[in-house]
Amino acid sequence: MASSASKAAIDHPIRYRRVIGHALIAAGALAVLLFLSAPGAHGLDKTVVLGGAEQWNSIATADGAVVETDAAGNQVLALSADQYTPTNQTDLLLHFNNAPPTDASGNYRVVSSLISVSHRWARIGSGAGVFQGENPALVLTPASDGALFSPGARWQDFTIEFWMYAANLSDGQAILLWQGARQQGTELIPQQVECDIVGGKLSWSFRNFFVPPDGSRFTLSLNGSSDIVPREWHHYTLRFDSGTGMVEQLVDGSPDAIVYANDSGAENGTAFLPAAGTGSLSRIEIGAGFVGFLDELRVSTSFVENPNMHQYRLTAGSAITLPIDLGYTDSPLTSVTATAATPGNTGVFYYYRIANVLSSPDSLPGSWVQFAPGTPLIGSPRGRYVQFKFELLPDGTGNSTPQVSSLTFTYTPHLPPAPPAYLTAAPGNGSVTLSWRKVIGSDLKGYRIYYGGQPGNYFGSGSTAGSSPIDVGNVTTFKVDGLTNGQLYYFAVVAYDSSTPPHLSGFSNEVAARPSTIAGAGP
Repeated sequence: MASSASKAAIDHPIRYRRVIGHALIAAGALAVLLFLSAPGAHGLDKTVVLGGAEQWNSIATADGAVVETDAAGNQVLALSADQYTPTNQTDLLLHFNNAPPTDASGNYRVVSSLISVSHRWARIGSGAGVFQGENPALVLTPASDGALFSPGARWQDFTIEFWMYAANLSDGQAILLWQGARQQGTELIPQQVECDIVGGKLSWSFRNFFVPPDGSRFTLSLNGSSDIVPREWHHYTLRFDSGTGMVEQLVDGSPDAIVYANDSGAENGTAFLPAAGTGSLSRIEIGAGFVGFLDELRVSTSFVENPNMHQYRLTAGSAITLPIDLGYTDSPLTSVTATAATPGNTGVFYYYRIANVLSSPDSLPGSWVQFAPGTPLIGSPRGRYVQFKFELLPDGTGNSTPQVSSLTFTYTPHLPPAPPAYLTAAPGNGSVTLSWRKVIGSDLKGYRIYYGGQPGNYFGSGSTAGSSPIDVGNVTTFKVDGLTNGQLYYFAVVAYDSSTPPHLSGFSNEVAARPSTIAGAGP
């Protein structure tokens, strides 16, 4: 802002005679347009806070990192959740990040939902489904003929998995229920797949779902051996191997119970393959009578070897802020601190880059410089724009994430010189001699004289020194020659520093003088 206003003042001084001071003030305000700024310890220093009470509105791009709300309700930068993404083997995927939930695979539509979403109690992603005993709580129907639970669908390998947080262990809570029917000759055989809490354990019932070669009735039950621990998150997986007929339940990734859907009831039999009959009701009920939370429910058309047990991704994530305008070129970045939590073996790397120009609206030129918050910055970095990058590093468990609550940096605005004071004008024959008081500043480089024929109008020309403005260097007295006797001229002086482009001060007081053959005649 300051440099653009200064350039315009050179080209069009009449437009900036009285607004340049406001432009300079606005330039400083830009640095805190989105953030908190307050006086620093060195008087002229400014302090900017990213995150914290100001939240993370400054984040421009993120890869594997998100802004989330911590347990205290504050916004923090954290690793992205390691939630599933749909693949060609995904039949159903409910993240429960929103209410009503949606199937990320697109194979099912939600037709009824009485659940809400808790963002505080999410196990994976930004939300978990809150179930309060409604019956039914959530109902889905197939949205495509390719869905596994659509009428007439033929199954091979499959896996059903979800995270569950049970508030109590009373019997009769159904996690999942599908009912249908298949035709066998003239007989209509009912079908059912049901997952319930029974006796404090998870129990599965498959009624006529696995079909023997002769089409006869076949019911299979799998009763978990592990007690459900109430008010704790645990991951449950049920998977079917169409090669052997094995139906296996895992709890938190460990085998819990196995049965076989085949002609021997053991691993060496001929598998009975599942099929959804054409008499299916084409609806899936989830959480009927259940009290607690569910998260990341997925049905896959494959035998999942390694279900995801990680809450957070195992690769580094990054986030980059927008460029922050410090208002003036060559402003020194003096210190950077950060508030962050790094549980376990997680970590955070910090980077900055600073420049006088933008390479794009959301980026700066130059390489990233790594630094440690709270330690002196190397090389006295200076610029008008500064940008920060955070690299969030996971540990090996996938259940912890670093959290950056805020970043605070201090800079010293490289302010323009003060306006020259006590400007006086002495008319002479075809000339006016101007004098002013020296401006005090360590990087003062010189002065420019503006002149013209009307107050505030500095488009003057004709002087042997050149048209307005005249760069006179670092002097405090200058004789403007080549003027017309009898014509009234108005003058003002601006100081500038050694920055590139230079910072210009405001205008000095304006003076008027009329050249004459008689020394000192007229104003």
